[in-house]
Amino acid sequence: MDGAWADRLERRFGLLAIPDLPSFLTGMTVVVGVLALIKPEFLGVLILEPELVRGGQLWRLLTFLAIPPVLPRDLFSILWLALWAWFLHSCLKTLELAWSEFKLTIYLGLGAFAAAAASLWSGEPTGNGMPILACFLALTRVDPERIVLIYFVPVKMRWLANLAWLWLGLQLITGHAYQRALVLSLLAPYLSYFGESHRRELEEAWRRRKGPR
Repeated sequence: MDGAWADRLERRFGLLAIPDLPSFLTGMTVVVGVLALIKPEFLGVLILEPELVRGGQLWRLLTFLAIPPVLPRDLFSILWLALWAWFLHSCLKTLELAWSEFKLTIYLGLGAFAAAAASLWSGEPTGNGMPILACFLALTRVDPERIVLIYFVPVKMRWLANLAWLWLGLQLITGHAYQRALVLSLLAPYLSYFGESHRRELEEAWRRRKGPR
């Protein structure tokens, strides 16, 4: 089972789960987006800046998760923020229903910790892109046949996953050290949950390729 080790942890530490994490994180993202529209400098208090974290502003290790990837500045970007909030909540809620509140908390926590470590190691500020992309890739694994509309064109999640993995591979090959560190930060939660099932699938594919002896 994917993330079986987290299931074992849940039996002992299940009370540490964050209740309704999808709604909380989505709500905070919308609030941050609206406040950034009113007062853009507000983001400077939230973004993960390594030097400021080392100086004692530890809240940035959490607040960076609520910064939306596109900040609202006009009507189009406000609509984009609304779509992003809908997608984020849908993605996280599906994972929560497929797993549990605890397993989602651990998965997103691992992604946030790994992204923060990459940022602190490189000295570069970071947003929530990689932790959220890790959740998206988990969703494509949990529900690969799910269909989403992109500009009203139906697309299966597994096709989007293939594009995401291609982009991540290019980042590993051609990106600088910070980009590679971010990709590795995404792999930390993903492989901790799905690495074993991927290994079994590769072994099965290899046996089919070799055929019966």
